[in-house]
Amino acid sequence: MAANLEEKINDTNDPDKLKQYLEPLSDMDFCQVIVDCADGQRLDNFVPQHRFPAYTIALHCIDHQKISSKQRKTIQNLFLATKAKGTDNAG
Repeated sequence: MAANLEEKINDTNDPDKLKQYLEPLSDMDFCQVIVDCADGQRLDNFVPQHRFPAYTIALHCIDHQKISSKQRKTIQNLFLATKAKGTDNAG
């Protein structure tokens, strides 16, 4: 994954820009960017009582080289929410 893309993702909280960066990626590149750019604990626990540990699922998807469209959409939405809230300071 290009370090330049990761820098762009880490440098913005704008959901529209983030979507522009994430949506064209292949499924495995998408998962890798999430793993590289997100704070795992914050992403897994962003929604209290939510039973979708997005970071852990992204890792699992990389291991198994498979992700469903529903998983990808949910992971992306949670990632965008953590960035919008300013709770993701990974970098």
